[in-house]
Amino acid sequence: MPEMPKDLLTYLNSFRVSNIPDLRNAILKSQQWDSPYNRQTHFDHDWIRNTMYNLLHEYESGSLEKDHLELWLLIHIWSFIDRVFGNVDGVEATRSESSSRASSNRKNRNRTVSAIVSMKRKIMGRRGDLIIRKVSTEYGCSEAGKSYEGNNGTKLLHERGIKAPKMMKDMFYSLCEAVGMEENKIRKLQSIGFIHSGLMILLLRLDSPAGYTCRITRTKMLEIPSQIMQFGSKILPIIVLAWKAKMIVKDTIEFVEQKQYLENEEDTDDQLQSLQNSCEFSPPRKKVYQAIASDSPNKKNKPRKRIISKNKSKK
Repeated sequence: MPEMPKDLLTYLNSFRVSNIPDLRNAILKSQQWDSPYNRQTHFDHDWIRNTMYNLLHEYESGSLEKDHLELWLLIHIWSFIDRVFGNVDGVEATRSESSSRASSNRKNRNRTVSAIVSMKRKIMGRRGDLIIRKVSTEYGCSEAGKSYEGNNGTKLLHERGIKAPKMMKDMFYSLCEAVGMEENKIRKLQSIGFIHSGLMILLLRLDSPAGYTCRITRTKMLEIPSQIMQFGSKILPIIVLAWKAKMIVKDTIEFVEQKQYLENEEDTDDQLQSLQNSCEFSPPRKKVYQAIASDSPNKKNKPRKRIISKNKSKK
Protein backbone atom coordinates (compact mmCIF):
# COMPACT_ATOMS: atom_id res chain seq x y z
CA MET A 1 0.00 0.00 0.00
CA PRO A 2 1.16 3.61 -0.57
CA GLU A 3 3.14 5.25 2.25
CA MET A 4 2.05 8.53 3.81
CA PRO A 5 4.64 11.37 3.49
CA LYS A 6 6.61 12.07 6.66
CA ASP A 7 5.40 15.68 7.06
CA LEU A 8 1.75 14.57 6.84
CA LEU A 9 2.41 11.65 9.19
CA THR A 10 4.06 14.03 11.67
CA TYR A 11 1.07 16.36 11.61
CA LEU A 12 -1.32 13.44 12.10
CA ASN A 13 0.75 12.21 15.05
CA SER A 14 0.29 15.59 16.76
CA PHE A 15 -3.28 14.45 17.49
CA ARG A 16 -2.13 11.58 19.69
CA VAL A 17 -4.11 12.82 22.69
CA SER A 18 -6.36 11.27 25.32
CA ASN A 19 -8.68 14.09 26.44
CA ILE A 20 -10.98 16.71 24.91
CA PRO A 21 -9.02 19.88 25.90
CA ASP A 22 -5.79 18.55 24.36
CA LEU A 23 -7.63 17.55 21.18
CA ARG A 24 -9.18 21.01 20.85
CA ASN A 25 -5.80 22.68 21.40
CA ALA A 26 -4.16 20.47 18.76
CA ILE A 27 -6.90 21.34 16.25
CA LEU A 28 -6.75 25.10 16.85
CA LYS A 29 -2.94 25.28 16.92
CA SER A 30 -1.64 27.60 14.20
CA GLN A 31 0.26 25.89 11.36
CA GLN A 32 2.73 27.25 8.81
CA TRP A 33 0.48 26.16 5.94
CA ASP A 34 -2.49 28.16 7.26
CA SER A 35 -1.37 31.33 5.50
CA PRO A 36 -0.97 31.35 2.62
CA TYR A 37 -3.01 28.17 2.19
CA ASN A 38 -2.27 26.13 -0.95
CA ARG A 39 -5.06 23.63 -1.56
CA GLN A 40 -2.99 21.55 -3.96
CA THR A 41 -0.17 21.12 -1.44
CA HIS A 42 -1.97 21.11 1.91
CA PHE A 43 -5.37 19.58 1.18
CA ASP A 44 -4.57 16.43 3.16
CA HIS A 45 -3.43 18.47 6.18
CA ASP A 46 -6.67 20.44 6.11
CA TRP A 47 -8.70 17.23 5.66
CA ILE A 48 -7.09 15.74 8.78
CA ARG A 49 -7.86 18.88 10.80
CA ASN A 50 -11.46 18.93 9.57
CA THR A 51 -11.90 15.25 10.44
CA MET A 52 -10.53 15.79 13.94
CA TYR A 53 -12.83 18.78 14.48
CA ASN A 54 -15.91 16.78 13.46
CA LEU A 55 -14.94 13.92 15.77
CA LEU A 56 -14.34 16.41 18.59
CA HIS A 57 -17.99 17.48 18.42
CA GLU A 58 -19.11 13.86 18.73
CA TYR A 59 -16.94 13.25 21.79
CA GLU A 60 -18.07 16.48 23.44
CA SER A 61 -21.72 15.49 23.03
CA GLY A 62 -21.10 11.87 24.09
CA SER A 63 -22.96 10.58 21.03
CA LEU A 64 -20.49 7.75 20.36
CA GLU A 65 -21.56 6.01 23.57
CA LYS A 66 -25.12 5.57 22.23
CA ASP A 67 -26.61 3.23 19.65
CA HIS A 68 -27.41 4.78 16.26
CA LEU A 69 -28.92 3.80 12.94
CA GLU A 70 -26.74 3.09 9.91
CA LEU A 71 -27.56 6.42 8.24
CA TRP A 72 -26.50 8.38 11.33
CA LEU A 73 -23.11 6.65 11.33
CA LEU A 74 -22.61 7.35 7.62
CA ILE A 75 -23.36 11.06 8.07
CA HIS A 76 -21.68 11.79 11.41
CA ILE A 77 -18.73 9.37 11.42
CA TRP A 78 -17.79 7.90 8.06
CA SER A 79 -18.29 11.08 6.00
CA PHE A 80 -14.55 11.85 6.29
CA ILE A 81 -14.00 9.02 3.78
CA ASP A 82 -16.13 10.88 1.22
CA ARG A 83 -14.15 14.09 1.80
CA VAL A 84 -10.70 12.53 1.45
CA PHE A 85 -11.27 12.28 -2.33
CA GLY A 86 -11.88 16.03 -2.60
CA ASN A 87 -8.55 16.76 -4.29
CA VAL A 88 -8.72 13.94 -6.86
CA ASP A 89 -9.87 15.60 -10.09
CA GLY A 90 -13.25 14.45 -11.35
CA VAL A 91 -13.84 11.88 -8.61
CA GLU A 92 -17.08 11.85 -6.65
CA ALA A 93 -18.11 9.67 -3.74
CA THR A 94 -21.87 9.08 -4.01
CA ARG A 95 -23.98 7.46 -1.31
CA SER A 96 -27.34 5.67 -1.27
CA GLU A 97 -28.98 7.29 -4.29
CA SER A 98 -26.57 5.80 -6.85
CA SER A 99 -26.24 2.20 -8.05
CA SER A 100 -23.15 0.56 -9.53
CA ARG A 101 -22.91 0.90 -13.30
CA ALA A 102 -20.30 -1.86 -13.50
CA SER A 103 -22.71 -4.21 -11.72
CA SER A 104 -25.51 -3.19 -14.09
CA ASN A 105 -23.30 -3.89 -17.13
CA ARG A 106 -22.70 -7.45 -15.92
CA LYS A 107 -26.36 -8.13 -15.21
CA ASN A 108 -27.39 -6.85 -18.66
CA ARG A 109 -24.56 -8.43 -20.69
CA ASN A 110 -26.99 -10.82 -22.48
CA ARG A 111 -29.58 -8.14 -23.23
CA THR A 112 -30.33 -7.75 -26.96
CA VAL A 113 -32.64 -5.77 -29.20
CA SER A 114 -36.18 -7.13 -29.52
CA ALA A 115 -36.76 -9.49 -32.47
CA ILE A 116 -38.27 -12.94 -32.00
CA VAL A 117 -38.61 -12.28 -28.29
CA SER A 118 -39.29 -8.97 -26.60
CA MET A 119 -36.44 -6.92 -25.17
CA LYS A 120 -35.69 -7.70 -21.55
CA ARG A 121 -36.12 -4.93 -19.06
CA LYS A 122 -32.80 -3.37 -18.04
CA ILE A 123 -31.68 -4.55 -14.61
CA MET A 124 -30.42 -1.96 -12.15
CA GLY A 125 -26.95 -2.44 -10.69
CA ARG A 126 -26.26 -3.20 -7.06
CA ARG A 127 -26.87 -0.24 -4.79
CA GLY A 128 -23.90 0.18 -2.46
CA ASP A 129 -23.62 2.46 0.55
CA LEU A 130 -20.82 4.30 -1.30
CA ILE A 131 -19.69 4.31 -4.94
CA ILE A 132 -16.38 5.97 -5.86
CA ARG A 133 -16.42 6.93 -9.53
CA LYS A 134 -14.98 9.28 -12.10
CA VAL A 135 -17.56 10.04 -14.79
CA SER A 136 -18.81 6.50 -15.66
CA THR A 137 -15.79 4.51 -14.44
CA GLU A 138 -15.96 3.11 -10.90
CA TYR A 139 -13.01 2.43 -8.63
CA GLY A 140 -14.41 1.53 -5.22
CA CYS A 141 -17.42 0.93 -3.00
CA SER A 142 -18.53 0.63 0.59
CA GLU A 143 -20.97 -1.47 2.60
CA ALA A 144 -22.16 -0.50 6.08
CA GLY A 145 -24.04 -1.95 9.03
CA LYS A 146 -25.36 -0.21 12.13
CA SER A 147 -23.81 -2.58 14.68
CA TYR A 148 -20.81 -4.86 15.11
CA GLU A 149 -21.76 -8.43 16.10
CA GLY A 150 -18.26 -9.88 16.02
CA ASN A 151 -16.15 -11.15 13.13
CA ASN A 152 -18.70 -13.89 12.45
CA GLY A 153 -21.79 -11.68 12.43
CA THR A 154 -24.21 -12.56 9.64
CA LYS A 155 -24.30 -9.12 8.00
CA LEU A 156 -20.52 -8.66 8.24
CA LEU A 157 -19.86 -12.09 6.72
CA HIS A 158 -22.28 -11.41 3.85
CA GLU A 159 -20.97 -7.93 3.02
CA ARG A 160 -17.29 -8.77 3.52
CA GLY A 161 -17.44 -12.15 1.78
CA ILE A 162 -20.01 -11.74 -1.01
CA LYS A 163 -21.66 -8.37 -1.53
CA ALA A 164 -18.66 -6.01 -1.57
CA PRO A 165 -16.23 -8.42 -3.33
CA LYS A 166 -18.76 -9.06 -6.09
CA MET A 167 -19.22 -5.35 -6.69
CA MET A 168 -15.43 -4.85 -6.61
CA LYS A 169 -15.01 -7.63 -9.20
CA ASP A 170 -17.51 -5.90 -11.50
CA MET A 171 -15.55 -2.66 -11.16
CA PHE A 172 -12.26 -4.45 -11.75
CA TYR A 173 -13.62 -6.09 -14.91
CA SER A 174 -14.73 -2.67 -16.14
CA LEU A 175 -11.21 -1.32 -15.53
CA CYS A 176 -9.74 -4.28 -17.43
CA GLU A 177 -11.93 -3.38 -20.41
CA ALA A 178 -10.74 0.23 -20.14
CA VAL A 179 -7.11 -0.87 -20.64
CA GLY A 180 -7.96 -3.26 -23.48
CA MET A 181 -7.53 -6.45 -21.42
CA GLU A 182 -3.74 -6.12 -21.85
CA GLU A 183 -2.03 -8.38 -19.32
CA ASN A 184 0.81 -6.05 -18.34
CA LYS A 185 -1.74 -3.33 -17.52
CA ILE A 186 -4.22 -5.57 -15.70
CA ARG A 187 -1.50 -6.53 -13.20
CA LYS A 188 -1.36 -2.90 -12.01
CA LEU A 189 -5.10 -2.35 -11.52
CA GLN A 190 -6.94 -2.40 -8.19
CA SER A 191 -10.44 -1.78 -6.89
CA ILE A 192 -11.21 -1.09 -3.24
CA GLY A 193 -14.08 -1.62 -0.81
CA PHE A 194 -14.72 -0.26 2.69
CA ILE A 195 -16.63 -2.41 5.17
CA HIS A 196 -18.26 -0.52 8.07
CA SER A 197 -19.79 -2.40 10.97
CA GLY A 198 -20.93 -0.04 13.70
CA LEU A 199 -17.78 1.86 14.69
CA MET A 200 -15.53 -0.79 13.09
CA ILE A 201 -13.91 -0.51 9.67
CA LEU A 202 -11.70 -2.54 7.34
CA LEU A 203 -10.51 -2.12 3.75
CA LEU A 204 -10.69 -4.72 0.96
CA ARG A 205 -8.43 -4.57 -2.10
CA LEU A 206 -9.02 -6.62 -5.26
CA ASP A 207 -6.35 -7.20 -7.91
CA SER A 208 -5.10 -9.88 -10.30
CA PRO A 209 -1.35 -10.43 -9.81
CA ALA A 210 -1.14 -13.52 -12.06
CA GLY A 211 -3.26 -15.72 -14.29
CA TYR A 212 -7.03 -15.29 -14.46
CA THR A 213 -7.65 -15.34 -10.73
CA CYS A 214 -8.51 -12.26 -8.69
CA ARG A 215 -7.06 -11.80 -5.22
CA ILE A 216 -8.77 -10.04 -2.32
CA THR A 217 -6.60 -8.63 0.46
CA ARG A 218 -8.08 -7.17 3.60
CA THR A 219 -6.66 -5.04 6.38
CA LYS A 220 -7.16 -5.72 10.06
CA MET A 221 -10.35 -4.48 11.66
CA LEU A 222 -9.94 -0.98 13.11
CA GLU A 223 -12.22 0.74 15.61
CA ILE A 224 -13.34 4.27 16.42
CA PRO A 225 -13.38 4.31 20.25
CA SER A 226 -16.55 5.38 22.02
CA GLN A 227 -14.47 7.26 24.61
CA ILE A 228 -11.65 9.68 23.91
CA MET A 229 -9.05 8.01 26.16
CA GLN A 230 -8.05 5.73 23.25
CA PHE A 231 -8.25 8.45 20.59
CA GLY A 232 -4.55 8.52 19.66
CA SER A 233 -4.04 4.77 19.44
CA LYS A 234 -7.24 3.93 17.52
CA ILE A 235 -8.32 6.95 15.45
CA LEU A 236 -4.98 7.74 13.80
CA PRO A 237 -4.63 4.33 12.03
CA ILE A 238 -8.12 4.82 10.53
CA ILE A 239 -7.09 8.21 9.11
CA VAL A 240 -3.99 6.59 7.58
CA LEU A 241 -6.18 3.82 6.10
CA ALA A 242 -8.55 6.31 4.43
CA TRP A 243 -5.62 8.28 2.98
CA LYS A 244 -3.99 5.12 1.58
CA ALA A 245 -7.28 4.07 0.00
CA LYS A 246 -7.46 7.44 -1.74
CA MET A 247 -3.94 7.05 -3.11
CA ILE A 248 -4.80 3.58 -4.48
CA VAL A 249 -7.76 5.09 -6.34
CA LYS A 250 -5.69 8.05 -7.52
CA ASP A 251 -2.85 5.84 -8.81
CA THR A 252 -5.33 3.56 -10.59
CA ILE A 253 -7.02 6.51 -12.29
CA GLU A 254 -3.69 7.91 -13.46
CA PHE A 255 -2.68 4.50 -14.83
CA VAL A 256 -5.99 3.91 -16.67
CA GLU A 257 -5.79 7.37 -18.25
CA GLN A 258 -2.06 7.12 -18.98
CA LYS A 259 -2.61 5.81 -22.52
CA GLN A 260 -4.61 8.90 -23.43
CA TYR A 261 -1.98 11.19 -21.94
CA LEU A 262 0.80 9.46 -23.89
CA GLU A 263 -1.13 9.79 -27.14
CA ASN A 264 -1.55 13.52 -26.55
CA GLU A 265 2.20 13.91 -26.01
CA GLU A 266 3.16 12.29 -29.33
CA ASP A 267 4.75 14.52 -31.93
CA THR A 268 2.88 15.51 -35.09
CA ASP A 269 4.37 12.75 -37.30
CA ASP A 270 3.40 10.04 -34.80
CA GLN A 271 -0.10 11.47 -34.51
CA LEU A 272 -0.50 11.50 -38.30
CA GLN A 273 0.74 7.92 -38.61
CA SER A 274 -1.57 6.84 -35.79
CA LEU A 275 -4.48 8.53 -37.55
CA GLN A 276 -3.53 6.81 -40.82
CA ASN A 277 -3.72 3.38 -39.17
CA SER A 278 -6.71 4.14 -36.95
CA CYS A 279 -9.16 2.03 -39.02
CA GLU A 280 -6.91 -1.04 -39.12
CA PHE A 281 -6.43 -3.79 -36.59
CA SER A 282 -3.70 -2.98 -34.09
CA PRO A 283 -0.77 -5.41 -33.66
CA PRO A 284 -1.71 -8.31 -31.39
CA ARG A 285 -0.84 -7.86 -27.73
CA LYS A 286 -0.84 -10.42 -24.96
CA LYS A 287 -4.28 -10.18 -23.41
CA VAL A 288 -5.95 -11.80 -20.44
CA TYR A 289 -9.73 -11.95 -20.53
CA GLN A 290 -10.92 -11.85 -16.93
CA ALA A 291 -13.94 -13.95 -16.03
CA ILE A 292 -17.15 -12.07 -15.26
CA ALA A 293 -18.64 -12.52 -11.80
CA SER A 294 -21.53 -14.99 -11.80
CA ASP A 295 -25.07 -13.74 -11.26
CA SER A 296 -26.76 -14.38 -7.93
CA PRO A 297 -29.58 -16.95 -8.16
CA ASN A 298 -33.03 -15.47 -8.60
CA LYS A 299 -35.14 -15.92 -5.48
CA LYS A 300 -38.20 -16.70 -7.60
CA ASN A 301 -36.43 -19.63 -9.28
CA LYS A 302 -35.00 -21.19 -6.14
CA PRO A 303 -36.38 -24.72 -5.54
CA ARG A 304 -38.92 -24.85 -2.75
CA LYS A 305 -38.55 -27.36 0.04
CA ARG A 306 -41.16 -30.10 -0.06
CA ILE A 307 -43.40 -29.90 3.00
CA ILE A 308 -44.81 -33.20 4.25
CA SER A 309 -47.78 -32.97 6.57
CA LYS A 310 -47.67 -34.77 9.90
CA ASN A 311 -50.71 -36.91 9.01
CA LYS A 312 -49.06 -38.26 5.85
CA SER A 313 -45.79 -38.95 7.64
CA LYS A 314 -47.61 -41.10 10.24
CA LYS A 315 -49.10 -43.27 7.47
